[in-house]
This record gives sequence, structure tokens and C-alpha cells, in this order.
Amino acid sequence: MKRNIYKTAAGAVLMALSMAMTSFGAGQAAREAEDTAAKGPGIAAPAPVGNPVENGEIIPGNLGVAGEADQMVVVVGTGGCNADVSYYRKDENGAWQLAWKEAGIVGRGGITDEKREGDGKTPEGTYRFTMPFGLKDDPGAKLPYHKVRQGDFWVDDSQSAHYNRLVNTSETAKDWNSAENLATAYTVYNYALALSYNEECVPGQGSAIFLHCFTANPDNGSAGCIRLPEERAKELVMSATEQTRIIIARDLEHLR
Repeated sequence: MKRNIYKTAAGAVLMALSMAMTSFGAGQAAREAEDTAAKGPGIAAPAPVGNPVENGEIIPGNLGVAGEADQMVVVVGTGGCNADVSYYRKDENGAWQLAWKEAGIVGRGGITDEKREGDGKTPEGTYRFTMPFGLKDDPGAKLPYHKVRQGDFWVDDSQSAHYNRLVNTSETAKDWNSAENLATAYTVYNYALALSYNEECVPGQGSAIFLHCFTANPDNGSAGCIRLPEERAKELVMSATEQTRIIIARDLEHLR
């Protein structure tokens, strides 16, 4: 009898230990998943609080970042390199309002969730605006504005130590074979905003993702940037803050 009691007690202890280890492993896996999401190329946005699209219309208050953002730029692909770009602001009561909606241009290869260097695609996801810049003088940006000068390059060579970074050749020794010469971009970069895509500068994951001015009409697509009329790009340069978010989706179905 005692032997059976001891066996039962030992079995209960082993079962409790097994359940505890399983729980610990699940919790650790969840934490690792959260860490991975937070370190990815975009912002790990909270889940939408409701359906972000109803009857083909965007419900801005239901987007995942609506609770933390002060303004939202929503880019939704409409086929090929075309997209609808909607700009939302909060009114005096804190309710989201559509300020304007504009036909925009994205990458010549469309929008993707697997962006790679040189693929001609715009990265899907949620991002911050890290730096307004331009060939023209500061129009009154809230974020620190960078006036483009001779020698400014944005490096897109994955082998460079300066990959996906703005450098100036008067201060930085060249170690790249490919980079975008911002000073010769003329009207394209009259006004622009850099996105927080691939801030970790992971080689090959994509670089120089901006929101900037149209190039020509018709426009056959960018290398991955978002293009708007100059007056719209200027307005966003002036209004963007650290809390402003840009949400990019290949279509309404993928909007989060």
C-alpha cells in the first residue's frame, strides 16, 4: 500500500514539473517571438481594434497604430505601381478625419512583405518617418530637416559598412560601389521623408525607402519609394512628427 502511495506521489510531482517546464517553454517562445517582431524591418503594430475596412472604406480608428499615432499616412496598392495614399489627422475631439486622398506611385514591382535590395518593390508594413530632407529649404518641418548638399549619398551597396545610411563624401571614405546621389535628383527630392524601414541595415534587405515627389507623367514606378505630387510631399514634410505613422499594404485585404 505504501509503495503505491509513493508511486502516486512521485507521479504527481513529475507531472507538475512537466507542466511547469511546458509553460516556461511556451512563455519563452512567446517572448522570443515578440522580440523578433520588435526587431524586424518595420514597427510591430498592435492588432486592429476592429475591422479596418468596411464596404471598401478605410476605418482609420480601427487600424492597429491608431491609438499611438497623431497622424497616419495609409498607402494601399491598387494594382501594378499604383496606390491610393490617404492622410488622416485627429480633430479637436480626438476623432480621426480624412485630410486628403491622392493617387500615388509605389515600386515598379508593387508592394511586398519580402523586400530585397534591387527588387523594385515597396515594403509592406508600418513605419515611422525618421528624417525629412530635400533640395529645397526647410519649409518648416517639425522633425529635424536635412538640406541636401553636394556629396550627399544614400548607400545601397549591401557590402558597404554604410549600407542604408546617408553619408557625405567630404566626411566619409568611400567603400561602396553603388549609392544614390541625392544632390543630382533634382525635383524628385525637392521634399522627401525617409522611412524607418531596415533601420538595422541588414545587408540585402533593402535601402533608401522614401516618400518623395513625382518624377514624370506617366510614372512607371519607383525602385521602392512612395511618390506623391510635390505639394502633398511638402505638406507631410511639414507636419510629420515622431508619432506619425505610415502604413503600407498591398491591398485593402492586407491593411492592418
